[in-house]
Amino acid sequence: EAIYQRLPDHVLPYVGSAFQGEGHDGDLRMMAVGINAYVSKADWPPQPGSLRAWFTHRSFRFQRAVVRSMATLAKGVSAPGTLFEGRTFEVDRCLFATNAVKTYLKAEEGKRADQLAANAFDPHDAQWREELQLLATAGVMPHVIVIFGSPFWEHAWKAFHPQHASFAAPVGVAKFEAAWGDAPHRANRIQLEIGQDRRDLLLVRLRHPAGRSKAGSAKWLLERSAFRALLRP
Repeated sequence: EAIYQRLPDHVLPYVGSAFQGEGHDGDLRMMAVGINAYVSKADWPPQPGSLRAWFTHRSFRFQRAVVRSMATLAKGVSAPGTLFEGRTFEVDRCLFATNAVKTYLKAEEGKRADQLAANAFDPHDAQWREELQLLATAGVMPHVIVIFGSPFWEHAWKAFHPQHASFAAPVGVAKFEAAWGDAPHRANRIQLEIGQDRRDLLLVRLRHPAGRSKAGSAKWLLERSAFRALLRP
């Protein structure tokens, strides 16, 4: 929470108990990263915990769609013969949900992603990287990180790419593999070194839940041969 509190009007993420020392060896920890949260004039100033409550109660269509997408993806990446075979995703425990922009915006400024300036994510990039560092050193790095929408994707993958990553010891990037073919710029398989251990992580990009096209959905991605190649143990 200290990472988030550096900026005014900050959000607080939804953090399932599997990320808080109450996990099991067979958990599939998953992180969902939206773009931003907005609040109407009538509800301003925002409450930091609103985003957390929206995911707790699945208050709006967005949260319900995110949970469905995460569950679909979880089933695919934990199926027999896949990287995370046998792991279980229990949404209330195994979900970490946050936004790329870690402050609330007023509805007239941030209701749509295309309203955001090109540099809107820059003030939050350091927070994103510190968040990942903290999760890794605490031993609860997600197995799967899902970026919803394209605006934040470059910031997301650069945090893991060996040429751009800024992890501090004992965390490092041992391997970075991208899916191409029929799923370009949609998924990366990353192997992290955390102390003496090596752990695999999938970083994927799905379309925004408001999108109506099948392309970019969790089901669509699981059908791509380039993505399935990343899932081989």
